[in-house]
Amino acid sequence: QLIVTDKRGERTRLDPYTLAPEPLPDEFFGRTGAAMRPGVAVAEAGWIDGDDAYYFSHHVPRRFPAYRIRYEDGERFYLDSISGELVYAADRDRRWYRWVFSALHRGDFSSLARSRPVWDLMMWPLMLGVTVSAITGTWLGIRRLFKPVAKSFAVPGGLRREKAR
Repeated sequence: QLIVTDKRGERTRLDPYTLAPEPLPDEFFGRTGAAMRPGVAVAEAGWIDGDDAYYFSHHVPRRFPAYRIRYEDGERFYLDSISGELVYAADRDRRWYRWVFSALHRGDFSSLARSRPVWDLMMWPLMLGVTVSAITGTWLGIRRLFKPVAKSFAVPGGLRREKAR
């Protein structure tokens, strides 16, 4: 297979002998789903033209369309439409990581939350809250550390002035 990229960045698969465009047939993707995990049933397979819960362009640009294969055990494979290569796989651990780490730390719970004005309006108050918490914790920690030091320099009985009579 020969894959070329034009000036605009669009890729095309060519026949290596005739240099004519030769896209991969849909049958290739259907067979690939069964061959990649023999013994595991394919629950759903088909083309996606936009983001889904696991394959999306937020911090990492993704190519669309992609061929998504979802197996009975929940594992998902995403194949490149031009080359047929596996471009992303979401097994049980990666799906868990996506929701526990990525969604909480990047704020990309849904496609609406990934859109720029909504993401900014959601992240700025959260970052401001974390900053205030960090500054408050640092201030309390410094006060706690220097309190025993100040007591060690204190004069026993304290400094008292005698009142003049």
